[in-house]
Amino acid sequence: MTQEKAMNMSNEQAIKLLQSMMLMMCDQHGCPISDAYFALKKAIEALTGQQWIPYSENSEKLPKDRQRCLVTIKYRSKPDVDIVGYATDLHTIDEYDLPDSKSGWYGFDSEYGYYEQTNVTAWMPLPDAYKGDR
Repeated sequence: MTQEKAMNMSNEQAIKLLQSMMLMMCDQHGCPISDAYFALKKAIEALTGQQWIPYSENSEKLPKDRQRCLVTIKYRSKPDVDIVGYATDLHTIDEYDLPDSKSGWYGFDSEYGYYEQTNVTAWMPLPDAYKGDR
């Protein structure tokens, strides 16, 4: 594989290549025989762990109820990023300001309270909090 081709491969292609490399680092019983196996496993986790998930009202993959997520929103003519929550029923978050029996995204403003976040185009779960050096 040329360097140019490798630099242009998608995450999915890279994951398949790494998985095939992992298989070469196992014995006939499938047990790892090299520390590189575990390094490749971590690389695959990194590639699959934080990817943007496209969103529409008909999306099959959605966050858990009341899960806070990083979202891309279409803001005027350019995309922007925000942290908001997702609810299967927005009315349960705030019965006065949010619509009844509708799932969707919501944010909170200290001056105005809860609001419905529209124009979300993609989302991803928030990463784990930084734990510091131990």
